[in-house]
Amino acid sequence: MIHEAMLLEYSGRHLALMEWGSAIKLLVY
Repeated sequence: MIHEAMLLEYSGRHLALMEWGSAIKLLVY
């Protein structure tokens, strides 16, 4: 269960980072 929670937290953070990066690209271009 702990491993699943850590994986979920990591994937969520990674997803947010990619989302933020795409938003920056949209603002730049």
